[in-house]
Parts: sequence; C-alpha cells; structure tokens
Amino acid sequence: MATFVVGFGNRSFFPPKYMAQARATIPAVLEKMGHRTLMMDADATQHGAVQTRDEGKRWAAWLETQRGHYDAIIWSLPNFGDESGMLPALMNAGRQGDTIFLHGYPDRIAEMGLNSRRDAFCGMMSAMDVLQQYNIPFVKMKPHVVDPESDAFRENIEQLVAIADGSATDPFTPLAAEACTGNENVLDGTVLLAVGARTTPFMTCRYDELTAAKNGLSIETVDLSKVFQQMDDVDPDADAYQRRAQELRAYTRWEKATDEAFDQQVRLLVVLDGYVDEFEPAVIGLRCWTEFQELRKISPCATVSYLNHGRDTGAIIPTACEVDMGTGITMHVLRLYSNSIVACQDWNNNWTDDEPDKFAFMHCGPHDTAWLEPDSHYVDTHGILDKIFGENSGMGPIQGRFFPTDITIGGCTIGNGKIMWYVSEGRVTEDRLPDDYFGAGGVGELPGLQDALIQIGHLGFKHHFAMTRGHVADAMIEDLRKHPGNEVYDLRKVCS
Repeated sequence: MATFVVGFGNRSFFPPKYMAQARATIPAVLEKMGHRTLMMDADATQHGAVQTRDEGKRWAAWLETQRGHYDAIIWSLPNFGDESGMLPALMNAGRQGDTIFLHGYPDRIAEMGLNSRRDAFCGMMSAMDVLQQYNIPFVKMKPHVVDPESDAFRENIEQLVAIADGSATDPFTPLAAEACTGNENVLDGTVLLAVGARTTPFMTCRYDELTAAKNGLSIETVDLSKVFQQMDDVDPDADAYQRRAQELRAYTRWEKATDEAFDQQVRLLVVLDGYVDEFEPAVIGLRCWTEFQELRKISPCATVSYLNHGRDTGAIIPTACEVDMGTGITMHVLRLYSNSIVACQDWNNNWTDDEPDKFAFMHCGPHDTAWLEPDSHYVDTHGILDKIFGENSGMGPIQGRFFPTDITIGGCTIGNGKIMWYVSEGRVTEDRLPDDYFGAGGVGELPGLQDALIQIGHLGFKHHFAMTRGHVADAMIEDLRKHPGNEVYDLRKVCS
C-alpha cells in the first residue's frame, strides 16, 4: 500500500465544476487499488484546487505538515490548470526530492462546448515546461491525458508506486539531439518584434533576449501603452485607414462584429504597419490578452491573421500569439523551407482513446484563412474570455475548420545560451471537430504522438507549436544543425 498526496490545478477561464468530481473520483480509484490519499481540505482554496500564487503557497504549507507521511505526489489537472499556482505549490517538494506525477483529464469529443471542454491536454504541456524551467523533476507517463477510472491510469499508478519505492525508475528516455555539422547560421541578422510583454500567467512563453543575440537574432520591443495611444491617434479618414478597412472587410466575414470592434481592428493594423516599416521584422509576437479585451473590447486575432496572410506588398510576416517568440521564429523557419502558409497552434485536446496518434489543435484564428475551408470562416467573439470581461468583449477571433493536408510542425525555445528546436511531420486529417468547438481548428495526426509529447515536455518546449503545409523536415533539420548554437531534435525518431 502507498500513500499519495493529491493536488489539483484550476484555471478560471475553464469550467471549475470538474474539481469536485476529481476530488471524489481519484481517491476512490486509489482506495480500490489499496492505496491511501491525503488531500488539503476542499474549503481551503476556491473550488478545492490551486490556481493563484496564494493558493499555491497555502497548499505547499499544508504539504509540509504531511511530510514523512506520503510516498508520492499526484498533481492532477481536471481542466487546463494555472502554472502560476502550481509552481509555488510544488517548488519545495521538487527540491526536496519528492516524486511528482503529472496527470491530466481527457476531453470527450461530444463535450467540447465552452461550458464543458477541459483543455487539460494543453495545460499539461505548460505544466511540464514550467517545471522543467525551474529544474523540478516530474514523472509523466503515457497516455498524455487519461481517465482516472481507466485501466491505463491504474497501470500508471502501479508504475508510480514502483518508482516511489525505488524498485523501478522513470521510464522516460531522452531523445538525442542531432549532431552539429558546421558553423553556418541561416537565421543570422533576423529581427523579431515583441509587441507587449509576456502575459504574466503564461510562463511557458518566456524567452531570453541575450541568448537570441548571441545566436544572431535581434528582438525589438514595443509597449502596449504606446500601441493603444497610437491607435487613438489614427485618422479614420486617412488613406492608410481606408485601405486597411477595405482589405480587412474583404478578408473574412464580419457579420457578427460591431462597427466599433471592426474600427479597433483596423486601427491596430495601421499601427502595426508603422512598426513593420520601422523595424523591418521577420517575425512578430503580440500580447493578445487581456488588455485588448478589457480596454479595447476586441481580441486582435483577425489583425494577426491578416499579418500572417500577407500585406498589400505580398510580404507575409509570421505573427505569433501571446508574445511567443519561440513559436514565431519557428513559423519563420518553416516558411523558409515550405514557401507556404504557417500557423501558431495549441496542443489542445486529445482525440479518441483508440486513435492515440491523433489530437485536436486550435487557436483563435490568428493565421492565414487559406488554411480554412473556403467561405466558412468568420469573425466571432472570444467565448472563453467573454466569461471574464462580458459578452462580446473579445470580438476578433476567426472561427473556422482546417481542411486536410500534409504538415510539418516544429517548436523552439530560446534560453540557456542556445536555441532548441524540435521538428516532425504529420497531417491534418479528414476528421471533423464538433460545431460548438470554439476557434479555428482541426484534427492532426502525428506518428508516435504520445512519446513525442513526453519528449516535448521534458525538453521544456511550449504549449504552442508552429506548422506549415507539406513535409520539409529534412531540409529544415539539415540547415539548423549547421549552427552550433542550435540544438535540434527530430521527433520522427520517437516512432522508429
């Protein structure tokens, strides 16, 4: 018999109703297996879970009172979870050598509306990345998300018991990086533009400007306060405004958008045009929430989509959400080799239990609408953020569905003196997401997905990935590994 401390992560944008269910289900499953459970009282935090830093500190203090009475910690995400609370909750435990097992709940494809989707699949990517950033060891097993009442979860627990008592070791085997073959840098002199600071809770979007500089990348920055001021100063009668308004109006459907929301999108695009002319960036990363929703009553997704589509000159500027400069530069590199459209996506949801290499990906439509089924995409409001800031306060995401195509995917993290990359190949399938699934998304298939996700997490990559059409991994890897500042991982090897 083992004794487990069980803690839960919550994020307010997602349904908190699952916390009470998880607090009942997981201890019941463990008890049936002959194990004991220790949990902090449900009324000690909101919803009986950890979201804020204060709640994380409270949980960590409680954990100290249990020290010596447990064998391992199970940290479960019934929904996306918030790494801001998780970090203080687990920091001291990790430093003292506690065994920390990460668990996430799966979504059900028939329950993917705004009041039912969990997105723990995506939250687990953030959790692994942030723990890796702080050198907090964790155990992660397949599948990436798993129902606690399933045989797979029970097998995970049996293996966890063996790891905790020392009779077995963590089954994770790190993938070796590709060998460096030269001293050429395909990215030397590339300029990246960060518009706004990283959104505080998204520690997974961190990047290191000094590491970027040492490897030939320049990161320029602009504050959102300046952006907003310049948006106010835009003259709606000027040629620049009128031209952009006409282009945006023709780009996708705006029937659901108010005139005020459309005006704000046009003003933002005109302001960003000025920065493009000033800095000549190859890549842009934009702080897209929550100031835009609170102060401008828009989500800037449609404007970001238009930048990824290409300006009137035909120059596409890969633009990433959430100031994720790593994903932005990956979009740029993918485009160099595919000469095709690119996108920033979330590793968002599991697909069905019997198709473990498939997953649902999405974002709020911040990519070229050429990815989407023709004549089916339109501007809508951000239903998730509207829960916080009021109805239609986040008008701007593009709703749509990806059509089937071969894809190359990749990710990048900038830090510790090097630029780390992963690359793989797969496809967008013919499978259909439910109509009530928010955002522009599709179903992807990646051979060896479950192993790939564990590698991505342990290497400290993001909850985003970049994608382009076609299979171009070989050429991309060949050139990236010529520069000694790059560390490149070919995730196709996890399924060989």
